[in-house]
Amino acid sequence: MELSIFLGKVVAWYLVIAGASILINRNFIKEYTKGFSKNAALLYFAGVISLIIGLMMVISHNIWASDWRVVVTIVGWLALLKGIVLLVSPSSMIKVARAWRDSIFLSISTIILVLAGIYMLYGLYF
Repeated sequence: MELSIFLGKVVAWYLVIAGASILINRNFIKEYTKGFSKNAALLYFAGVISLIIGLMMVISHNIWASDWRVVVTIVGWLALLKGIVLLVSPSSMIKVARAWRDSIFLSISTIILVLAGIYMLYGLYF
C-alpha cells in the first residue's frame, strides 16, 4: 500500500499541475506541440522516457481496484502505450497530437485529468 500511496501522490499532483498549466497556457501548448513534432530526437527521447515510466508503473502497480488506485494503473498503462507508439510509429502520435491540439478535446480532456487528480488527492489525503 505504501507504493500505491507514493505513486498516487506523484500522479495526482502531476495531473493537477500539468492540467492547470495546459488550461492556463493553452496557446503555448499549441505552439509547443508544433515544435515537438518536428524534432525526431525529442520524439525518440520522449518515447524512451514514457516507455520506462510506463513499464515501471505497470510492473510495480497493476492494481485494478474501484478507488483512486485505478487511476495510477491507468496512467501507467497510458504511459506505456504512449512510449511504444512514439518508438514504433511516431507519425501516428504526431497525427493524434495535432488532432488533440486543434480541437475542443484539448480542454475537455485536460479538465478530466485535473478532476481525476483532485479525486485522487482527496482519496489520498482525506
